[in-house]
Amino acid sequence: GHRDKYSHPPFNTGSGTTPSYWVNDPSVAAPFRVEVTDPAILANIKKLVTDNTDKKRICKGNDLKHTPKICGYSWDGITPEKVWRVENQQRWPLYDFNRKKTAGTIDPTKNYNVQCTAPWMDKLGLETTHGEMYLFHGTDAGLIDTIATKGFNQKFGSVGGLYGLGVYFAEDCAKVDQYCVPDKNDKYYMFLSRVVMGSIYEAGTGVNLNGAMQAPGPLTQEGRQLKVTQKYDSVLGHLKKSNFREFVVYSKDLAYPEYVIQYTRNKI
Repeated sequence: GHRDKYSHPPFNTGSGTTPSYWVNDPSVAAPFRVEVTDPAILANIKKLVTDNTDKKRICKGNDLKHTPKICGYSWDGITPEKVWRVENQQRWPLYDFNRKKTAGTIDPTKNYNVQCTAPWMDKLGLETTHGEMYLFHGTDAGLIDTIATKGFNQKFGSVGGLYGLGVYFAEDCAKVDQYCVPDKNDKYYMFLSRVVMGSIYEAGTGVNLNGAMQAPGPLTQEGRQLKVTQKYDSVLGHLKKSNFREFVVYSKDLAYPEYVIQYTRNKI
């Protein structure tokens, strides 16, 4: 495969230029996956998954797709195995433009304490002013390459989702694992994605945005209902303390699926 060269020098953002730590080999074709072989970055991403998997809540949840009944076993954790970086030269410029130009700014007075952050991310040119962060997204193994090629599709978002028709992300892999369906070799896949949250609407207990196709604003039905006076870019949903937080954006160009992580479930 393509040799990974992970050195993280700073790069110009907002210019459409792809990150300089990418291999940037023009021969990389769809689905644009370059295996990460650098031991340091591989260790960083695997540790991020392991550190952010709530073992008390794994193998549970109403949204669990590939249940113990379906797969024939229970599990008490997950083990990341391989990582690929999605070097999509076609989608990156769109994302890069949008993260600088379309999103509002994150509230600097608030610390959202996103649990899946790590010091090594500081070198990756995140647009922190616009609330760009890394978050996890789980899906069916059969959709991984489509998402890597075409980006996320909010139309596939949960029609009955509590926060409307958006692309949903999480900071905990126990939540993400609920949505993962394996390939024929019993391998599961999730994304570690760049997500631009911009101006965040915090939806707490009792807020139901089901059917919404964008974050609340004064001119949206949800905004009027909630007496919202400003336009938001995203929703941070936290139904109650016992639930995982959900991060929702309503445009596929405000998220970039940068890393594909292959993992297995730890059978018990």
